[in-house]
Amino acid sequence: MIRLVLNVIFFFLLIKLIFLKKIALELFFIEFAKVIKKYDVFLLNKLKFTHCQMIKKEDIFQIGKLIKPHGLGGELLFDFATDVFDETKADYFICEIDGIFVPYFIENYRFNGNNSGFVKFEGIDSNEEAKELAKVNLYLERKTLPVDFSSEDVHGTDFYVGYQITDQDGNLIGKIVAIDDSTENILFNVLSPSEDEILIPASDDYILGIDDETEIIQMEIPEGLLDLD
Repeated sequence: MIRLVLNVIFFFLLIKLIFLKKIALELFFIEFAKVIKKYDVFLLNKLKFTHCQMIKKEDIFQIGKLIKPHGLGGELLFDFATDVFDETKADYFICEIDGIFVPYFIENYRFNGNNSGFVKFEGIDSNEEAKELAKVNLYLERKTLPVDFSSEDVHGTDFYVGYQITDQDGNLIGKIVAIDDSTENILFNVLSPSEDEILIPASDDYILGIDDETEIIQMEIPEGLLDLD
């Protein structure tokens, strides 16, 4: 009798174990399918954008950031510092994924006020897939801009407030605390480490490079400009 009871208990435990393994196996295949779908989207973008492996930081500029999913169909809320993408009618945004710049082709987008909007990417069709792109920086390629666009058109003059300015040797000159665009010649109002205020022309002739990630502008400063005495 005892052996019969033990056999029955063993049988039910075996059935439960098989059931749990089945659930675990199903969960595995669900997660595996998600990975395959994510890779398929990346591969599709790579095929449509054959030089995506060659995208370099210096060839792009940040326009904003994806914030969070909106709704259940894969749409995302994004904030932007410039709406230049609407002027260029861009076919894709570039997203920074684990340090790699990946193009995501735009299915549609719409504005949500002056500094935000909603975007739907091709291949991103669910809330779960959209979550993978939340908090991701958005970029455009510089070559997509019309030749007559200036840095002010791209970012707006206030965009660079808070950026640090260094000279051609990497020495810190100061931080931009304000921008004077009241005249034709735009000026950076820079606060030096010694808390002196310096006015530096915001001219493309003097700007050697802009790194939006580190918020540093490297400039070739005109001789005598920093002589404050």
